[in-house]
Amino acid sequence: MNMIETVARYKEDFDLFPTDNDKLEYIFDLGKRHTPLAEEEKNSTTYVQGCASDAWLVGECNEGVLVLRAEGTSQMAKGMLTLLLDIFSGR
Repeated sequence: MNMIETVARYKEDFDLFPTDNDKLEYIFDLGKRHTPLAEEEKNSTTYVQGCASDAWLVGECNEGVLVLRAEGTSQMAKGMLTLLLDIFSGR
């Protein structure tokens, strides 16, 4: 699935939920798929400034493919980072 198809799938998923609370629960559920970073990857270089909770983002290019890994401390951060990684990583 390409990036546009992935975004379209998430839009369809979000459109299924009638309330904002339902959408938030979906984001929290996405965060349950969250894989934590190694402790040594969580540092001032990878720290996401301005996030309401602590979050770290690690990126590298592997043979022309962007590979992202991330970790957040709140349910919201975990869910949003999972969504972001699903859309952008591996492309």
